[in-house]
Amino acid sequence: MNWGVMATGMIAEKFARTISSMRSEGENIAAVGSRDKERAKAFAKQYGIEKAYGSYEEI
Repeated sequence: MNWGVMATGMIAEKFARTISSMRSEGENIAAVGSRDKERAKAFAKQYGIEKAYGSYEEI
């Protein structure tokens, strides 16, 4: 299943770690959105997420 994350804070980080540990079960975070595109890019890089967006509307 593909997931989208709509934040880059502490709860989103815990969620991303959990989903990352479930990749062998078919779970994947496909995109992350944040009001700050640079934060979204950094989050995406940290968790191996393919797409990063600079607004919640874009995601």
